[in-house]
Amino acid sequence: MDSQVYDRLEDLGAEIDDTLDRLMGDEELYNEYLEKFPQNNNILLLQKAVDEKDYDTAEKEVHTLKGIALNLGFLPLADACM
Repeated sequence: MDSQVYDRLEDLGAEIDDTLDRLMGDEELYNEYLEKFPQNNNILLLQKAVDEKDYDTAEKEVHTLKGIALNLGFLPLADACM
């Protein structure tokens, strides 16, 4: 992943250095996770659950999304999931 992507993520509040430290500096693994993130469908499942007033499922989906966001260092997204 080029440094411009990392710079942009940091501009959005991502904690890339801390995340890479947790991954023992494995930048290739982090890049794999970043590439897979847009394919994650938790946001869609969360929206569907809210639309259907299925709050138990919505709570599960937002909790899952928060965990994913924390693992990737996307702190603003994780904060929004609280």
